[in-house]
Amino acid sequence: MSSEKGPVFVDGKIALTFRYTHGLAGDKFAEGLKKGKFVGSVCPECGTVFLPARMFCEFCFKEIGEFVNIPNEGIVYSITKTPDGDVVAAIMMKGTDTLLCHRIKPKELVDIGSCVKAVFKPQKQRKGSITDITYFEAI
Repeated sequence: MSSEKGPVFVDGKIALTFRYTHGLAGDKFAEGLKKGKFVGSVCPECGTVFLPARMFCEFCFKEIGEFVNIPNEGIVYSITKTPDGDVVAAIMMKGTDTLLCHRIKPKELVDIGSCVKAVFKPQKQRKGSITDITYFEAI
């Protein structure tokens, strides 16, 4: 045993496998996307409407059990361009209190305050994922 104090370093690899699960609220959101819809949740205490749906309110910490359909219409709150040239926006969907980030249709002229809607992949190609949304376009 060494009398030196300090960290001990061991070279090697640790193989880890994991699976991320949506949870109940995430499953509701994913099921909605697969159907071409948005599903959010409403806090029973403060009334905050979350999109994607959540199980607990991040403001008052109450459990959420009410899921609601959200209209496919939103307002662009911020916009940026990625190094690859994609345009990404933070969008507040109608009736919600949180932002959803996604791509904007290539070459679409949108700015802060623009009204947009999601364009979904054809139904047979949807998997219940955020990638079921091809992009958002101006309306």
